[in-house]
Amino acid sequence: MNYADLVKTIDSASRQLLGRAAAVVNQALVVRNWLIGAYIVTFEQRASDRAKYGARLLERLCGDLAERGLPGLSLSMLERTRRFYFCYPQLGTAIPSSLLTELASTLNQSPLDIPSAVMTESSSKAGRTISAPPARKSDRRITPLSPNAVLHFSWTQLIEFIRLDDPLKRAFYENECLKGNWSVR
Repeated sequence: MNYADLVKTIDSASRQLLGRAAAVVNQALVVRNWLIGAYIVTFEQRASDRAKYGARLLERLCGDLAERGLPGLSLSMLERTRRFYFCYPQLGTAIPSSLLTELASTLNQSPLDIPSAVMTESSSKAGRTISAPPARKSDRRITPLSPNAVLHFSWTQLIEFIRLDDPLKRAFYENECLKGNWSVR
């Protein structure tokens, strides 16, 4: 091995491993944001004091989290995490129960109880298919992405997807990104 080979080898190893690190960090960010959305929705649906907070829950939560010094959890971000949870409920099946148990143990609580009806309905389907166009647009059936496919996307891509109210449009862009490895642009 000569000096040029040494430089080339170190450069290659560094680039490959930094790319892997970035992918792992992105997946952790996506899971964190999904969990935040799940916690918010679970609180909204089950909290005994929800009437007290009403529609101001996210504003109050944003302020309290900012006081704790948590970055990146603005009001709009909390709204996105909540919407993300509703758009991709199947992602919960990719989160190891050991992680949920570990998170809950730091609070001396039971693990997050994600509504089982939502998880069962979404997790029973794998992959992504869109059936042939029917006579009416409302008859089209969309199979949710697998959790691993959701984790393939960056958080920035997912933000763009959750902005789309039409599930068919969302599915189109998800599929195009998966097939063509599209960037956010």
